[in-house]
Amino acid sequence: MSTIGNDNFLIAAKSKKLIFLLTDLLEIIPKKHYYIKNKALFYAYDLLENIYIVNFSNLEFTIEKIYIKRDIALINFIISLLLDKKYISIKTSDKLLYVLTEINKMTNIWLSRMEDVKK
Repeated sequence: MSTIGNDNFLIAAKSKKLIFLLTDLLEIIPKKHYYIKNKALFYAYDLLENIYIVNFSNLEFTIEKIYIKRDIALINFIISLLLDKKYISIKTSDKLLYVLTEINKMTNIWLSRMEDVKK
């Protein structure tokens, strides 16, 4: 597998890890819950996209920063929904939530530093 450039941006790497984990996990979800499956991946990809938009731009992308926080909250909700429906185990949920919590903490620090630089 080849990649373009060197991806040293740790938040993006964690987001990609979350996408890979979700992709593997969501294969077991039945078709009747296709909407949940679709939304989980949509928000995970949207999270990665918005992280890149904010990172690679010199402009003030306030709405994308809000979308990053929204995506994290909605992925968290979908994970708890999957756990509640018993599609995933507590161990799997904890694994996903650990990665999501890391992304959230790193994002909070990153976005606050961006705000400090702009002041």
